[in-house]
Amino acid sequence: MCNKLNIIPSFDLFSTFSKIDHSLWETGSYNDIQVTNKDIPIFRFKLLFEICEIDSIDSALANKLYMEGFKQAVFPLESSHKIVKYLYDNEIIVCVATNGLVDLQYPRIINTSFGKYITRIVASEEVSVNKPNPKIFKSILRYTNLNATEALVVGDSLTNDILVAKNANIKSVWYNPNQNINDSNIIPDYEISNMIKLKEIVNKKIR
Repeated sequence: MCNKLNIIPSFDLFSTFSKIDHSLWETGSYNDIQVTNKDIPIFRFKLLFEICEIDSIDSALANKLYMEGFKQAVFPLESSHKIVKYLYDNEIIVCVATNGLVDLQYPRIINTSFGKYITRIVASEEVSVNKPNPKIFKSILRYTNLNATEALVVGDSLTNDILVAKNANIKSVWYNPNQNINDSNIIPDYEISNMIKLKEIVNKKIR
């Protein structure tokens, strides 16, 4: 993307974009600037170029090139296929809730080796809110005709996954591969550092 836009890539550029993108999708704002979901894709680049003092770059074009590249950048966990197939083979419904755009996130998930085992994907664009708003999980419960006690949320973010699960009264599993210390007041029901360990939790829950 940078080459096509004649931008010199740098750590500061990527770091700034990451902060902007994360803040916008998680809170709908950046430095008190409120942005709707549909405006985030182009606005994030407009803001990036302003902060980094990069002139004469079309934000819409930058977003188009970014999305084209991002769709191809899929690096699933090595254990993902095994655990998702295991759940599918045991007739456990697997759904994905993700912040972002349908056109961007759907292909990235569907085109993985385990995409065919996913029952439902919900992107924040569809429900007009981002995680940590629990509406995104509640929409999955409605679609699958499950109640909260029958569901289990698995995620690597304490705020975007575990807190949301608690707000929706759903049991949660914090995937913490680096075994980071949790110094927050967000307490998951379970914690694993290896995704295969999810089998044990699921087996206990369905017995």
